Amino acid sequence: MPSMNSYANPAISNAVNPSAYGYAHGPVPNPNEGWSPHPPPAEGAKSPAVTAAINATAPNPGSVLSKVNSGVCDIDVGTGQMCGQVFGDQPSLRRHMREAHPGAVVNPNRLNTTIQEESAGQLALKSWVRSGGWRAADYVREPGRGPAGGYIDQYATAMEDLARTNPTFAAAYGTHFHRSSAAGSPNPSSSRKRKRGPEPPNEEDPPSPSAGRGKRASAKKKAAKKTGGTRDGLRSSASDGV
Repeated sequence: MPSMNSYANPAISNAVNPSAYGYAHGPVPNPNEGWSPHPPPAEGAKSPAVTAAINATAPNPGSVLSKVNSGVCDIDVGTGQMCGQVFGDQPSLRRHMREAHPGAVVNPNRLNTTIQEESAGQLALKSWVRSGGWRAADYVREPGRGPAGGYIDQYATAMEDLARTNPTFAAAYGTHFHRSSAAGSPNPSSSRKRKRGPEPPNEEDPPSPSAGRGKRASAKKKAAKKTGGTRDGLRSSASDGV
């Protein structure tokens, strides 16, 4: 059971975004909105990939994305909304940002994530979830719960569990922290098709000719048994009785 101190402490209340390590969540501004490193591809052709080297040639310095982030593409697309595409790993998220929003964020450095960066990112994400910012955020693509088992998913679930058992926490911060679109999911068993057995025969259908021949042959065999065997057997019995 989550503890009150884990989700209600001054460090969360004082968390900032972006921190010294960059944005842990959105909206993340795109200083190179509209920039395309490649000319438009010919009709039916695929646009070339935007590598890290190409991304680094953007005309304006990009925003800095913390290595500890929501796992959702939180790039501001210029309409007051964020992208919203969800990724289960950081390389895929970074690749998407280069391809769909070139120049929006700078390439990450190759240094290991420090404890300080991890703490700053987690505190910022906890603050965003607890304040209702995540729940109310406007996305082009609905992100649901974010990456399954990711920071956002974990924190929202833990806070809802805490609110159910701790009236003080519920009174201070509310009881719902997941987005409303992620409140429930259909029961898998309700959508699973029930297996059906073979269809029962239609009693109104006339029997096939082959079925009729089979019945007549069976009747002849039964009659032969009642009269003592084959026709030859009948003749031999008659001659023995003379």
